[in-house]
Amino acid sequence: MESTLIKKFGTESPNGLNERTDELKKSITPIVVPYSKDSNSFCHATRKLANKYNVCKSKIITAHSRHKNLKDILAPSKLPDISK
Repeated sequence: MESTLIKKFGTESPNGLNERTDELKKSITPIVVPYSKDSNSFCHATRKLANKYNVCKSKIITAHSRHKNLKDILAPSKLPDISK
């Protein structure tokens, strides 16, 4: 995105401050799991198996999702659509 805007507006590129390294150019595959005491060991085992059998060429990371709490269930923040 930044390189496109630099070309479009004809500005100078920064001196290495905003350039991405090769490590960041690799794609990332998240394993999204709800947070629990066992989720970390599950994701570690999944990453280990995926690397062992070359299932995925991208880097695998763990992403924890948020649980619904009582407030989300009793008082949802979304209002129903009344225009119908």
